Amino acid sequence: MKKREPKIRDLRERVAIQKVTRVPDGQGGFEEIWEDIATVWAHIEAVFNVTQTKEANIGEQKKPVQTHRVRIRYFNGLSPDKGMTPDKRLLWIQHYAGPTLSSDSVLDEDYVLQGTPFARILEPRSVIDEDGRRRYMLLFCDEEL
Repeated sequence: MKKREPKIRDLRERVAIQKVTRVPDGQGGFEEIWEDIATVWAHIEAVFNVTQTKEANIGEQKKPVQTHRVRIRYFNGLSPDKGMTPDKRLLWIQHYAGPTLSSDSVLDEDYVLQGTPFARILEPRSVIDEDGRRRYMLLFCDEEL
């Protein structure tokens, strides 16, 4: 059975590729600022059910994780020979489809108005040049729930 060649029309999701920059906070420490380095089209599909867990840095608590397979056009900033470094991440840009709120409603940080773009953070674990011809890249990413 021949493997189906990916098509451009399959890339329907918007993804921002981000890189972290550490800037001094004026008190001897550093603040991490995530900056977009590119916005690309992607095909995203869930790989595993949300049964996996991973160790969190704070308190060694177990958190549920969803793994996604992300296919994008080849992008030099994520080349497989450089390896996947923790200074990069993907933002899966989506639109909230919840209830409409009045303008005087109080919102917390995690809630956005209907139609406002928001993003889910995907942390790449690995990146593969799918066919070795620098056409498409396959990334396996974790999303903490």
